[in-house]
Amino acid sequence: MPFFRWDEMKRKHLAAPSDSEGSIIIGEHVTLNRSVAAPGKLGRPHSHGCEQLIHVESGAAWFRLGDEVRTVTAGDIIHI
Repeated sequence: MPFFRWDEMKRKHLAAPSDSEGSIIIGEHVTLNRSVAAPGKLGRPHSHGCEQLIHVESGAAWFRLGDEVRTVTAGDIIHI
């Protein structure tokens, strides 16, 4: 079905390299997920076979994309 509501989707552990949990929609060319990570939790280096967009809703996170390192905060969008 092409219509989704985050509050109706089941939250689960998303992937082995990450400590976050949430809901995920996987398309042929893009992945969209809504994840929640508790303070201090880590997302280990990994890759996906498609583009990924991350919108930071609240809090702050540290990201490394290639050689670029940045702290992102609420309102930031990361395009991987």
